[in-house]
Amino acid sequence: MEKEYENKTCSEFVSESKEAEATYIKGLRKLSGEERMNITSDLFEAVKEIAIAGIIHQNPNISEEGLKAELNKRLGR
Repeated sequence: MEKEYENKTCSEFVSESKEAEATYIKGLRKLSGEERMNITSDLFEAVKEIAIAGIIHQNPNISEEGLKAELNKRLGR
């Protein structure tokens, strides 16, 4: 059985991606400023967790101080 995405062209994926983005933005506009800030905060925390996991994976013996320094470097701080 073929998977639905196997026969799609790149432009079809881009088109669907743009539609999804438009739907997402439309939904965000319905939220209050506080709700949007909470989403932003949650996303930032997720990015930090992923970055920390990557740093530890690449440097298993990194110190807590080194981890904080590398995280700040990757986050542009």
